Amino acid sequence: MQLTAKTRTTLGKKNKYLRMNNELPGVIYSKDIGSISVTFPIGNFKKVYETSGRSTIIDISLDNEKSLKGLIEEIQVNPRKNEYSHVSVRAVNLNEEITAFVAFELFGESQAVKIDKGILLNITNEIEIRCLPEKLPQSIKVDISPLEKIGNTISINSIQLPEGVSLVHQGDINLIIASVIAPKEDIAKSNQADTTTTATTTGSTEK
Repeated sequence: MQLTAKTRTTLGKKNKYLRMNNELPGVIYSKDIGSISVTFPIGNFKKVYETSGRSTIIDISLDNEKSLKGLIEEIQVNPRKNEYSHVSVRAVNLNEEITAFVAFELFGESQAVKIDKGILLNITNEIEIRCLPEKLPQSIKVDISPLEKIGNTISINSIQLPEGVSLVHQGDINLIIASVIAPKEDIAKSNQADTTTTATTTGSTEK
């Protein structure tokens, strides 16, 4: 699906008139083309965004004359109306590496959850990666089947990144993606036992 853009001259507060006409103000930018103020048909943008999200290279038609490749980078939302108010799209060169945030997608079955009734925590939801645009994954899949016992964790250094993909920040290698903690009732029982032990110990020392 292609995102349609038109160059705009309307700026600032006058952008509200664009939105009234179902046009979404935004910018397309890169180091090669600078920053171009544009509008996107709201319906067209919503369909493209629902399909691509922020981690899929999209086709862009600018003024029906120029074809670009890009990433939806930032979306501003009007909190009162709960609608899009501005969009930033980064144009990319298919021959140059880019950086982008990509979400982790958990799959599989954890025995610690299924058998021991543990609670699965998705601690790190996304990570910044570097790759060529054609290598950009929509998500990074993480198998949670190694989480066999309560307290087990999966960190970034224990998964294999897709071919051609590397971390932007090598310090992220030790970040925990997912873990399994004890059920709430077990935690409550443990806290109650600790309280009872403390009370017994305090009582035995009084004279």
